[in-house]
This record gives sequence, C-alpha cells and structure tokens, in this order.
Amino acid sequence: MFSRRKKTVLTLLCLCSVLYVAVQVMHYQEEFHPLQALSTAEQEAQRLLKFMTSYHYQCNNTLHSSNYSDWSICIEADTGVNVESSVPKIAYSIGPVSDFSFETILSRNLSFQQYVFLHDTSSTAPPPLLQLNGTTVYRTAIVPNDPADFGRNSYNMQTINSIMATLHHRHIDILKLESVQDMSHSYEVLYFMVKDGILARFQQLHISLEIDKVDDNYLYGWYKTLYSLFHSAGFRLYHTAASSPLCLQVTMMESCRYFTSWVRNPGPRTFVYYPPAIDGSAQYEEQRLEDFLDRPSQLDEDVIPVKLSPYTTLRLSRRVLMSGSDSCTILIFQDETSRREVMGLADIISHYLFSQSTKVVFLDLRHVTWQFLTPFLDSGALQKVDQLEIMTPMFKVPADGRQPAQMMRLQYSELQRILAYQMALTEASPLTKDSLRFRSSGDLWRLTFVKK
Repeated sequence: MFSRRKKTVLTLLCLCSVLYVAVQVMHYQEEFHPLQALSTAEQEAQRLLKFMTSYHYQCNNTLHSSNYSDWSICIEADTGVNVESSVPKIAYSIGPVSDFSFETILSRNLSFQQYVFLHDTSSTAPPPLLQLNGTTVYRTAIVPNDPADFGRNSYNMQTINSIMATLHHRHIDILKLESVQDMSHSYEVLYFMVKDGILARFQQLHISLEIDKVDDNYLYGWYKTLYSLFHSAGFRLYHTAASSPLCLQVTMMESCRYFTSWVRNPGPRTFVYYPPAIDGSAQYEEQRLEDFLDRPSQLDEDVIPVKLSPYTTLRLSRRVLMSGSDSCTILIFQDETSRREVMGLADIISHYLFSQSTKVVFLDLRHVTWQFLTPFLDSGALQKVDQLEIMTPMFKVPADGRQPAQMMRLQYSELQRILAYQMALTEASPLTKDSLRFRSSGDLWRLTFVKK
C-alpha cells in the first residue's frame, strides 16, 4: 500500500514538473527575444542587413569620402563635428585599407589631429598618410579588450583602452574602425568597447563590416554587437554604404564590405527611429510592442478618477498630486486638428505649463495621436509634465498608406522617446475587454506615464 501511494506521489510530481516546463516554454515563446539566434544563416543575413539599412537618425549636414568607401562624416554642430569650434579635434583610424580619402578629409578639411594605427608592423607607412598634416602613424595590432586575453597588451599588440591611456586622451571625436588583425572575429573589438563602457568617450563612429561568406555565427556576432551599440552604448546609425549595390540585397552578402556611420544619441528632443524588431516583419514588431505594453496597471487606490465626459475618465496619480505643489494644471486635448494647429499645440503647452504647479497632460486624439506626439516631443515640453495620459488605438492598420510594421515601429520609437524624458510607464491597459486575446485594429488603450 505504501509503495503504491509513493508511486502515485512520484507520478503526480513528475506530471507537475512536465506541466511547469511546458508552461515556461510556452511563456518563453510568447515573449519577445531580440537577441535570439535564428535558425539559418540566411535569416541571420536578412536580420543584419535590415538593421544596417534602417537608419535611426537623420544627419542633415555631412561630408562624404570617395565613391568606393563612401564614409559619411556628420558635421552638425550638436551631434556631429562642430566645424566652427576652435577646440582641438582628435580622431583614431584603425586599420585603414588602401583608400585614405577619409583621413585626407579630416586633415585638410576639418583640421583634425589624427592617430592612425596599422596592423602590419613590418612594412612602412603608406606615403599618402605621411603627407597629411597633424597625422601620426603607429604600427601596432589593435586587439579586443577581452579580460580573458592576458596577452592583449603585449609587444606589438594594444587595445584602444591602453592606447588612450598612453596618449592621455580622455575624449575622441571620431573613431574609424576599418580592419583588425583577426578579421574572423572582427566584431570583437567593438563588442568589448561597448561592454567595458569606453565608448562613452567617443562622439562619432565609422565602422566597416567585411563579410566573405554567409556564416551564421559571424553574422550573429555582428548583429549582437550592433544591437548593443544602439541599446547599451547609445549610438545611432545615420548612414550605410556598401562596396557594391548588390551587397544591399540579402542574397548577395558574400564578399561584401559595408561602411556604417554612427553618432551619439542626440537626446529625446530629436526623433530616433528604433531598429527593426528582428527582421522588421509585422509579427515581430507586434511582439515587441506587446512586450513593451505588458506592464502592471496602477491599482485603484493609487489613482484618483476624474470624469471628463460620460465616456472618458482621467486617472490622476496620487503620487503626482501629493508631490508638494500648491496648484495643478491639467491640459486636455480631445479634438482632432489639422497639422498646422497640431504644430502650434507644443508651443502652447510649453507656454502654459508653469514650473510652480503640478502638470498633467491628457491626450485623447485617437487617430492623430502619433502625428501630435512627434512635434510635442520635439518641443521638449514633456520636461515640464508630471503625468502624461494617452488614449490611443494600438496595433491598428494605418490609414496613411504606411505598412502595419512601419506604424508599430513608429509607435514603439515614440513610446521609448517618452521614457527618455525620465518618465515611467505606470499603466498600459486596453479599454476593450479581452483586447489582448482578440485584438482588432480599433482597440483603444490607456497609456499613463509619470515623472520618475
């Protein structure tokens, strides 16, 4: 009898374990995992190429090098190189290959102090480099700053970290990383620069990717590195060129060289288009947006409901109202307006949101929400807002001709920009029952953001 009971208990425990594992697997599959390895090299190639050809930032003032490399130097005063500034500018060029037009522009057009590092320690420096004013050439191999590699700073090998320490450089305006000694893992130099945080000292990056064959591990290594460059190091892609137009087709990535240019995050007042979700398909864009909105809603005791109309309620955060201010300003926008009026709304908000009061903005613009948000966030008015509540359709098919994936990527980018204003998403809830399970294109959501 005891043996039978013991077997029954063990059987139940096994069944519970199997059910638990099954639930965890189902939950894992439902979550959005941007760094998951894809099943084939072709899929990895498609994802990487989609990332490299989807710009995050628009630099409106650039200088270009030769037609072969087509490096693009951003010379905007705020985010790029300030050509009007008299402050000395420093550039590092790692492993330049044959074409020195980039270095020539920095020397002759922008008066940079350049430091060029060549991996071939046995040959002499190319004459074109020696003829450039303000240019110093070193012959040393640049290796990743991998803590597991104890010989990384040995004879004829240096990391960028050790070079900066030796040259006493605290800030570098431009880093051009064209080639390294071990091209089979060429992404590792940049990857460890992201990981150890030294990229905080750099303003603009120019990164070359060389792909000889479609290898899934190599392609994934570059994707993971560029993903971290955006999300961890805060750099934004504004230009990509290739050694051949055919290289911009996902089936033609073999024997290709790509030239990518990046600037530091310009801040929340500038729109940044977030990278595509995985391959940029509507399925993955929807999963990423769902993951963002999957936040716990505020408890009823944490809010004070204010009835604005028979169908609309503003949920004021108690924490915001108890912040110590003697007055509270609530701005409500509910009517659809033309684009000209929308552009004027940001100026009105910045004018009437007085610093001595608690500020709450309620947006119920429905299908023009995202047209309003862009100029509103551009104006910087959100810096003065303590609570932002938005009533808007999500996961909708756009009426302006854009693809659903493109619209969801735009929504995700603007929601991330709201967070960049030091706001926290405290509630994201559909107003239609069972919207998460049975979604339609007209589902209305309440999104509440509160100042941290």
